[in-house]
Amino acid sequence: MVSKNLHFILLNIGFATHNGDWNYTNVISPFARLYLVTGGKAMVTINEKQHILKPDHIYLIPPYTVHTDSCAGNFNLYYLHIYDESLDTISLYDQFEFPFEVKASELDQMLFKRIYEINPNRMLRKYDPKEYDTPSFLDENLTTSRKRPLYVSIESKAIIQQLISRFIVGAQQQATTSDQRIINALKYINTHINTNIRIKDIADICFVSTDHFIRLFKKEMKTTPTNYINRKRIEKAQLLLSLNSEPIKQIAYSLSFDNISYFNRLFKHFTGITPAEYRKRLGGTFNIAT
Repeated sequence: MVSKNLHFILLNIGFATHNGDWNYTNVISPFARLYLVTGGKAMVTINEKQHILKPDHIYLIPPYTVHTDSCAGNFNLYYLHIYDESLDTISLYDQFEFPFEVKASELDQMLFKRIYEINPNRMLRKYDPKEYDTPSFLDENLTTSRKRPLYVSIESKAIIQQLISRFIVGAQQQATTSDQRIINALKYINTHINTNIRIKDIADICFVSTDHFIRLFKKEMKTTPTNYINRKRIEKAQLLLSLNSEPIKQIAYSLSFDNISYFNRLFKHFTGITPAEYRKRLGGTFNIAT
């Protein structure tokens, strides 16, 4: 079942003009990025695949996606950073494999300009991810978003959903289920991600045997329960590494990893880098922003 309870929060919206200075390596963030390119061109590399960013197109980079940005000349764009607070079942990014690029319609361009207009002073102060992809900056932006007038919050969320829907049209659905047992299992996993989740306990709340549950989960979710749980735990670890300055070992313990070496290996398996390298790329600062 595709979740319709979307909890998107606007972190940043702005317009930027670059001239060969949009060059950042191995960026990883707990939020999604939407770009509307208005002039020039640039390149984003994801999983060793190079994507050229062109005018009059919208681009989506999901959260926890490692990417490298580069441009050699003029490059102008609207940028939109979106945090997803969905905790009910599985996130939209788990359910779909989104296209990277969508041709921007006249309405899409109007929507970017409108959300920019109703959210003044939400632009980035600096464009280097090391400056804004930090705990304090994320917290600051989440707090600011929650203090906005209700009418601004409602309209902003509606615009974000409209823009995301443009990518859903061409997306490949990869994980969906109408089986209430799996829905209950996903809710259990998401609300107990900090604990030592046992497959048997999940099977018990689904009223099936452990073996049957594993088969059912793999059939519905296209992955094993263990792999899904581990991926969600590492995503939570990425968020915690971004949001606070606790020692890596303490973050691992808080997610019920009692073997730090295993935590490090698992983190690198899902992100391509170690927790220490991930934290280093945050620039050593721990605040909250976009």
